[in-house]
Amino acid sequence: MKQMAHALGRTEDEQKYSRLFEEIRTAFEQNFVHPNGVVGAEVLAPAGQIHDSNLIETQTSYVLALHMDLLQEADRPLAAKKLVERIETNGWMLGTGFLGTPYLLEVLTDTGHTDVAYRLLLNTDYPSWGYMVEHGATTMWERWNRDQMRDQPEMNSYNHYAYGAVAEWIYRYAAGVDTDSKDPGFHTIFLHPHFDSRLGSADFS
Repeated sequence: MKQMAHALGRTEDEQKYSRLFEEIRTAFEQNFVHPNGVVGAEVLAPAGQIHDSNLIETQTSYVLALHMDLLQEADRPLAAKKLVERIETNGWMLGTGFLGTPYLLEVLTDTGHTDVAYRLLLNTDYPSWGYMVEHGATTMWERWNRDQMRDQPEMNSYNHYAYGAVAEWIYRYAAGVDTDSKDPGFHTIFLHPHFDSRLGSADFS
């Protein structure tokens, strides 16, 4: 909203949304960012005390905090490191689900972990995009294991945007053809490809 107000020259609205964002970020920090660098929710122990073991942290908690710019600049490197640690702890598998997956590879790349982004992109074990491809997918399934859920009502979309959002990363980061938010509509084209030898080659037009 702040960006749109700026583009429309609505200075008062831009200032209003800027203040609102700062209030949201402050509230987020107070409730979900902890002194040990963990971004997550607190669960009270029986005695009402909070310990490190009572903090629930997920890959998505770090992805969304980083993607939505809800952390102070000084806290971003630690949050990115902890995101990579969560992925490593999970056997180098994504565990972001519906809300975090669309931004996972982008956040990893923007925080200097392009190698991890490619590791997730090229993985063929379940759950992964490669698993879908190796099991006959020509579109993005709603569930990673659609091949095992053909007759189940939970699997009702064979072309789902959440996991399909990986295509945006391929366009904007692997191929590196991007837009500039200060000059939208591709009036200015921002080229910043991120190469990885494991990909072999890429042809984009």
